[in-house]
Amino acid sequence: MSFYRKKWGKMKLRTICVLKNLHFFWFFSCFASENLLNATESMFRSLNIILMSCVVAIVQSCSGHSTMDSRLFYADSLANENLADSAMSVLRSVDYESLDEWNNHYYDLLTVKFDDKACIPHQSDSLIIDVINYFEKSDDYAELTAALYYGGRVYSDLNNTPQALDLYRKAYSRLDESPSSLKGRIAYQMGIINLDLYHFTEAKSKFHEAIEFHRIMKDSIEIVHCYSSLADAMRQSGYGDSTYYYLKEAVSLAHEILPYGVDEMEARSQLVQYYLGSANLDSAYHEFEFMAEHLVSGNTTDYTLIAGLGVYMATNKLAKAENYAKQLALSQSIHNRQDAFATLFEIATARGHYNHASYYSEMYKMCVDSINSLYAAETNKLRNSLFHYSIREEQHITDTNKKSRRSMMIYILVGFIFITLVAVILWYYYHNKRLMRQSAIQLEKIEHLLAKTSTPIEDESLSPAEQLQTRLEEIINNVNPKDVGVADEILTSEVYKKLKYCIYSDMEVKPDAEDWQMLDEVVNQVHPTFKSTLYSLCNKMSQYEYNVCLLVKCKFSPSEMAMLTFHSKSSIASTRSRLCGKFFCYDGLASDCDKFILSL
Repeated sequence: MSFYRKKWGKMKLRTICVLKNLHFFWFFSCFASENLLNATESMFRSLNIILMSCVVAIVQSCSGHSTMDSRLFYADSLANENLADSAMSVLRSVDYESLDEWNNHYYDLLTVKFDDKACIPHQSDSLIIDVINYFEKSDDYAELTAALYYGGRVYSDLNNTPQALDLYRKAYSRLDESPSSLKGRIAYQMGIINLDLYHFTEAKSKFHEAIEFHRIMKDSIEIVHCYSSLADAMRQSGYGDSTYYYLKEAVSLAHEILPYGVDEMEARSQLVQYYLGSANLDSAYHEFEFMAEHLVSGNTTDYTLIAGLGVYMATNKLAKAENYAKQLALSQSIHNRQDAFATLFEIATARGHYNHASYYSEMYKMCVDSINSLYAAETNKLRNSLFHYSIREEQHITDTNKKSRRSMMIYILVGFIFITLVAVILWYYYHNKRLMRQSAIQLEKIEHLLAKTSTPIEDESLSPAEQLQTRLEEIINNVNPKDVGVADEILTSEVYKKLKYCIYSDMEVKPDAEDWQMLDEVVNQVHPTFKSTLYSLCNKMSQYEYNVCLLVKCKFSPSEMAMLTFHSKSSIASTRSRLCGKFFCYDGLASDCDKFILSL
């Protein structure tokens, strides 16, 4: 479902962007009054919210997923359009407690995302860990991938490089081979980490990869950042010409996007630093003088202040250097404040202003102490984070192994069931095939046996087994055991009398092999074709089975048969039923076998 929400989300964003552009152009061309335009803008913003809600409702009804809150999706869409303030405003208007579990975690993910968009440093990993664990268990593709990426951003801010790099790799591995902006951002962040670790070859490779992805996605701003970082990697690797080339590319592209904006000024500041590092003071001075003509409060950052400070200190223009150092001393970065106070101390000392120099010296020492304390706290935080990370990784490996074993057991079970099913189907097929072949042979024998006494079967649609069953039914329907008697020659024979005596004497006298042979001779004298007929129908009949047939022909009862053959009564019944199957390829009753034998 996450995949379809992602696809639908892209389509909705494009639609809304088109609608925004259309109604903006319409009102701009129709009304020249700025006040009227501002009045109507809020109306269309409300219209966009209504439209977004309707589209989300339609998508949810089509996709069958009803857990996604439309307000969260709308806030996410605003953030994707780089409207972080509006997105945060929409997010804060949502009652967190009223959301279900899925939307609670989606809300937390958006909170981390919006802070990252607004360049607010992340202070804790507790929120993103809970989000990652939840979406990992629910197996939400898009949300888990995004959570892993922003987890990497959180740990980058916490200076936990190993875990940040691990989460980036996990997020990257989940994406398919098609280019995307997220793949470009992940590659860029991995390049930054490798650059910080002085792995320049890996860093340059990742920056090039990010540039290719962003070029395909036509994200020029991200390409500017990649050019700047790639130039830094080239500079630290000692490739001066490549450094200059990528810095000029960054400046040129940033100027195309927004002339003299923050991105261009930061790229130019980096170019000034390159000139200073190359001892090209004239180029550095002229480059910064050009920048100074376009510096305003909106595009002046620490990068530009540091560049100006470096240029004017190198050219011994202390007044201008002091001005930039004082501005830099107000920076949010303690490292930049440290450099600013060090420069101010140097300028005050050069001028002989020892009172000022003493003050700047104290401020510099305070910055150093703060940095040492910060390093100690960050080291302790990193140690604890690595400890918890190792525990989570161990748990993750354990869970993964359990899932793997469970999956393996399922595969083995499914495979066993499949093999068993195939074996049963094959056995049934070959058994049925053998039964048809055997039935055809038996039918031919039965037809030959009954050639003079039976009529041909006219129904040609019957299989050989069904025809055999039909013949058996014809035979047993024409035989009534009560009407069939035993011939006098058999009743008066010595062997018959001996068998009866064995029964009456409760087996004090037992029949031997000679007795069975004599019974066979007597029966076949009276019924000359009896033995040959039975063996023609079943040539693998055992002596015990044939003896049972003789006793049936002599009309001994099942209990008497059991005594004479030293078997149980149930075994005698099973033997007669099995003989019926051998004769007619049909699991008939023991009584059916008796009727057939009596008919011979």
